[in-house]
Amino acid sequence: MRYIIVLFIFTTFGYSLDPKPTTKIVASMVLDSEAEASKFPYEFSSFNQIAELSNFQFNVEVFDSLGAVRELTIAAFKLAPFDYVLAIFGDSKDLMESVSGYPRLLGSTQLFFRTDGKLLYKKARKIRLFIPWNNGSRVVRLKLTNTRYFAGVSALTKIKVNGRSYSHSP
Repeated sequence: MRYIIVLFIFTTFGYSLDPKPTTKIVASMVLDSEAEASKFPYEFSSFNQIAELSNFQFNVEVFDSLGAVRELTIAAFKLAPFDYVLAIFGDSKDLMESVSGYPRLLGSTQLFFRTDGKLLYKKARKIRLFIPWNNGSRVVRLKLTNTRYFAGVSALTKIKVNGRSYSHSP
């Protein structure tokens, strides 16, 4: 009897046990100022190639509009001193494509840093992604907070998906 009441309370007051579609990702990271410059070819044949060419990357699990778990790969490529490209990739098997298992560039932004390690342009902190999932499209916003440029190992310092914090490993 208790379970029926709890379920009734959740559904009556707008709570759902189903995962909600991801609409917002907030990430904070530190990017290594001493990393070697790399190339950003815009076309990638595999996720291994992204790992080889990028200076830093991490994966984020998100939910599409029907509650299916998907994964986004976020990678940083240092182009020159104080200059990184941050790129977001999805797996073609999850997108509206017939080819499976290839990374597809969903969005990117150029990150220029000041000499004090802070981002130069505020507009680069917000990225709006239109993701054509194979079961319906979705807009996801990626916001960068406290992203810095310092000597040392690149690391993800904070990640939130739809307001929930998740653990991460540098």
